[in-house]
Parts: sequence; structure tokens; C-alpha cells
Amino acid sequence: MKKNKSLYWWERLQVEPSEKDNVHDFMEESNFLWEVLSLPCYTCINGEYIEIDRHRVVARSDDMKPMYVVKKQYKLMNNEECFQVMNLFKEKYEGSKFISCGDILNQKKSYITMLLKKVKICDDDFLIYMTTANGFDGRNAINCSLSLIRESDHAVFQMTDEKHKRIWTMGRLDTTSNFEQLYKEVEDYISFAQDLGEQLNEKEIILNDILKPLFELDWKKSKCINLHMAEQKEYIREIYMKNGGKSLYNLYMAISSYYCNYRNIRNGKLGDDLRFDFAMIGYFYELCNYTNYIIKNLTI
Repeated sequence: MKKNKSLYWWERLQVEPSEKDNVHDFMEESNFLWEVLSLPCYTCINGEYIEIDRHRVVARSDDMKPMYVVKKQYKLMNNEECFQVMNLFKEKYEGSKFISCGDILNQKKSYITMLLKKVKICDDDFLIYMTTANGFDGRNAINCSLSLIRESDHAVFQMTDEKHKRIWTMGRLDTTSNFEQLYKEVEDYISFAQDLGEQLNEKEIILNDILKPLFELDWKKSKCINLHMAEQKEYIREIYMKNGGKSLYNLYMAISSYYCNYRNIRNGKLGDDLRFDFAMIGYFYELCNYTNYIIKNLTI
């Protein structure tokens, strides 16, 4: 199996970690200290420019190019202010390093990513990243997202339950409030992921008995995406066997590896941005649906 070069979203994480110890210095080093501006919005009617009072134009201070038009009441927050919560994570995790910052999806979101630490799940090495993302298009919230990425193949572990989450929506006034609770929930999720991984690894399976019902679900009823194509099944089967396939954990990580590395989302930079967004800021919707099926139907 060959990975599509345009899908190498994780190259953003394979850079030399920064030695900077605070958000401001890292953003300055990355040439990403621009401010977000809220400017008057105008329309031209019969050659006359008229201000649209209910809307504002969002622009960057470094090039003054308009990015989005938003409602007047939409609260904007500068990246440096938004990312201050990362300074607190830096203090909590000894040896943590700033890795990357930038914007994705046609500047809809800015992000900053930090490597917190490395852990083991079922003898696999996972890198633990925290990403804070800021939105400018009037739709995307500010959030902190925890990402567990298997070092060997960049597959993500994104399983959650009602008590353990890996994405936290932050306020647009202060992202550092309630940090101690956030830190506790981050550590709780990491422990949950390690324990759940071990539980899934204890569930030995016969792959052929699971692949057929798993891939022939009526996704409209089950909200689980249906992979009809035999080629896609074989991708997952090959990854599963390559990683010592025997358990539900191996199956889940094989499906994850497929979506992280082989599943065609979009071509070019947009596809790369979407995959980075799904892995580091949000989640893979299809992988989440398979997770729900695995948990509800195969762990009994």
C-alpha cells in the first residue's frame, strides 16, 4: 500500500521541537504574531459605498487581507491571547515542547500544538499532543484537543465515553480559567485510553467474522459509514495483520491507520488540512462511528 503524498498531514509534527518556553516567543519564532482585526464592512450600490452595520470584516494585521465576514456581535480573540492556556500546560508537563503553529482550511482556524509526553498503550508507543485552535469564520469555537498518535504509523486513538472526552470548548474571554480541572480531565483521559486499549486487546477476534457485518452496515440507520469496496477492506486487513492482528484493539487501530494514512478525503493542501483537523483538533467522523459500533456490539 502506498500513501498519497498529499495525505502526509503528520509532517507538521515531524519538525525539530522548539526550545522556546512560552507562547509569545514560540509564535515570534514561527513568524505567527499577527493580530486579528475587526473592520467595517461595506457594500457598493450604484457607485456609493454603504456600511453594513450588522457585520464586520475579519482581517490579519500583517497583510490586511480580508478573511471572513462575521456578525457584529461575534467575539474575536487574538491568537496569542487564545493560546495562553498552552503556557500552563508547559509548566505542568516537564520536557514538553512546542511543535507547530499555523493556520488551516483557508485561514478558518489558527492552531498551536505542543508535545506533552509519550505513553504506552498495549506495548505501542503513543505521542501525546495538545492543540489549541482559534476560529475566525463565525462558526468555529476555540477548543483544546488532546491527540494520542501511535508513533509507528501515525494512527490516532480517539475513543471516548460519556465520562472521558478529549476535546474541550473554551471561552472567548479567557482560555486559562478552570485550568486545574482541564488538566485533571486530560490526565483522566490518558489513563482511560490506556485502560481501554488493554481491555480491547484482551478481546481476541476472528477477523472474517467481524469484517462482513462491520462493513455491510446500513450506515443511514446505524450512523456508521459503509465501506463497500473490497480494496478498502483489504487495506484494513493488511494493516491489521501487519500489526499482529488478533484483537479488537488491533482492529480499531487498523481502521484508524486507514483513515489517517490512506483514505482519500480531498486532494492537495485542503486534504492535508482536513486530515490534520480531524486528527489534531476534531475527530474522524467515520472512525468515531466505527468506534461506537465496536464498543456497543463487540465488547460484550
